[in-house]
Amino acid sequence: MIEMYTHHTLKPDFEEARRFLTILDPALFGIPRPFDFRTFDDVRNTDGSLRRNGLLNANHRGKLEDVFESLCGYQRGGAGVFFTANRMDGKGCLAKNVDYIRGVWIDDDNIRQAHRVDFPEKPTVIVESSPGKFHYYWIIRYQYPLEMNIFDGIMLRLAQDWGHDKGASGIARVMRLPGFYHCKGEPFMSRIVGGTGRQMDLYDLIQAFPPIEHSVSPLIDDETGEIKMPEDSILRAAAIGAAMSRIPAMYCDDRKTWLEIGMAINHEFGDAGFSMWDDWSQNSDKYDQKDSVKTWKGFAGKGIGDIKIGTLFYYSNGAGFWEQYPQPSQETIDAINRQFGRPPEGPEHDAWEAEQRKKVSKEQQADLKEHDAKLKPTLDAPIDRWDAGAPPAPVFLWGNIIPKKAVTLFVADGGTGKSLFGQMMMTCVGAGCDLLGIPIRKGAAIGIFGEDPDAILYERQQRIEAGLNISRDVLRGNLFIQELVEFDVTMWSNDEATLFFADIETSLIKRPDIELVIIDNSSISFDGNENSRRDVHHFLRALNRLASKHDASFVLLHHTSKSQGTDSYMSASGSTAWVNGARCVLRLCAETDGEDGRAMRVEHIKHNYSQKHEDIEVHWCDDIIKPIVGLRAAPEESVDDDGLTQHERVFIGCMMRAERLGLRLSASINSAKNYAPKIFVKFPEVDVTMVSITHLEKALHKLMDKGIIVEEEYENHRRKFRKIVLADKKGEDKNDE
Repeated sequence: MIEMYTHHTLKPDFEEARRFLTILDPALFGIPRPFDFRTFDDVRNTDGSLRRNGLLNANHRGKLEDVFESLCGYQRGGAGVFFTANRMDGKGCLAKNVDYIRGVWIDDDNIRQAHRVDFPEKPTVIVESSPGKFHYYWIIRYQYPLEMNIFDGIMLRLAQDWGHDKGASGIARVMRLPGFYHCKGEPFMSRIVGGTGRQMDLYDLIQAFPPIEHSVSPLIDDETGEIKMPEDSILRAAAIGAAMSRIPAMYCDDRKTWLEIGMAINHEFGDAGFSMWDDWSQNSDKYDQKDSVKTWKGFAGKGIGDIKIGTLFYYSNGAGFWEQYPQPSQETIDAINRQFGRPPEGPEHDAWEAEQRKKVSKEQQADLKEHDAKLKPTLDAPIDRWDAGAPPAPVFLWGNIIPKKAVTLFVADGGTGKSLFGQMMMTCVGAGCDLLGIPIRKGAAIGIFGEDPDAILYERQQRIEAGLNISRDVLRGNLFIQELVEFDVTMWSNDEATLFFADIETSLIKRPDIELVIIDNSSISFDGNENSRRDVHHFLRALNRLASKHDASFVLLHHTSKSQGTDSYMSASGSTAWVNGARCVLRLCAETDGEDGRAMRVEHIKHNYSQKHEDIEVHWCDDIIKPIVGLRAAPEESVDDDGLTQHERVFIGCMMRAERLGLRLSASINSAKNYAPKIFVKFPEVDVTMVSITHLEKALHKLMDKGIIVEEEYENHRRKFRKIVLADKKGEDKNDE
């Protein structure tokens, strides 16, 4: 880290830089992207010339939090801090290294009292880079990345009609990073001063700034073989800049070639061309700024013969410049498509899709085979492994209900609130607070919502935070709710994993602290026959493998079955493999309309790794789902003259009604059909908004402790059972056989 010279007291603003980069290139699933930063000496000498301290010239690549301190050190040495406007591949800083075009920009060198407001489309973000000078950025939604020819055409339009500095149009251009200081003269912190903060559609950008149709590639005269440069100064500068960006970096290391390119630029631009040559020269490990300055000065006043701008295009030919606007490499196209799930257009679509599916499926199936091989049963499997002790017990995300390392199926009818419940679960994980009164593990949570637009997710999150009294600040860094309405979120198609499936695994690799993944819902993530046992089994096996490999809980939202059967395996729509393949199945059932809205219950209908949890009584309250327990229950400390609480009185009344009905009741929660609290909560004497099943359970135990309710044995078909009765009614069962 360099900390020398002046400016040692400057304190860059991390949050300002982070806010800008988040607008520029939002993280997918909360995974911060690496950025490419560059530093250059920013200090002027007393005569106004740049100091040009080569020690401050450096490339920095990484997430902002990882390189921030290093950038601050360079800044304190007098360096300006810049970022590459477009996303790079990490292998260099030339045009060929551009991996993805984020948008377009205007670098306005005209000093103004305030930023401009006359654009046909409002910029995504506006930066005051130095006093009275502004940068304007229009960032494109990631579903519609710019192609290179459209980018160049729009940049030319901005230069021609909107005052953009034509020298700042290169596709690999660096711009000043907000949050750091402009050090030419009195230090000034570049800062965000406006903008919508929203990405825009490519169509709207093209409508606002129609691309100029042009050819920046020099044309070759068929007869003479000479290069014909565009006459227009803007197009001419664009052609030279594009050619420079395509000259292989290896030419920097050959001094003869390095000199010839410098002479060509000097012949075309004079001293104004030094920065172009000097920037390109820095690709060499042999770069020495003092040598560059001395050599450049040596060009002046000397004859350089036939070395003109055509020499530059001669060397750029080796990088394929003669193709007019070459498309990104196939590797880059594949990377974009892998990242965004966007197949190519045109006749190549089918071949590309088949190839990608084959490749991804091959990798996925290889992983599955390796996983299955470890679990393959053998007749001579040794049990010696148990001598060292018991294997680790299953770990749960939510109480003893939702297991880690497995898929949980959450089923409910449409409109019941399953998406809300999934978002509530994510919020509780992010904040580390109880969900429906049951503890949940704190950590990061990802939500994949393929049906709800961002406005719905935002409004829902507002309700959840207000209803649970959670501050959004507590959730930052842990909660990642991704709106993917216009995105292909298919995870499984043609009985194979898709690229989006691989993207999710990439997120899990980069964020090992992810505890929960919510997938809303199976109908759009599974592109297969939901009634095919084989297809569903393969999909859930892959999801379970993913959850196990990355120690996460996957909760897949699913519709209930249209069948009317009571068997738990008929609870989910489609094949029984949906229930068979999940390690836990929960069902949200609507019951009645209470005073606070719908009364519902969460049923634990499948439980591979734990005992069945009792039904959780819930209802709509404060526009979210809340447990009925304790919402408006009579206070337990309220005791009548007989020493009974209101809950105990309600329980005794239910016992009397059960006696009149001839019901035999049990105190054991394992008695599925005759557990007293579960039956009583449905009696008309019980107002579920006042007394819940939990209150009734507590009342049962207290009444048994007081001896008011006792257990007695009875026989039925020569088998002995135990039932509960009021103590003064003991021995009066008329149904004993």
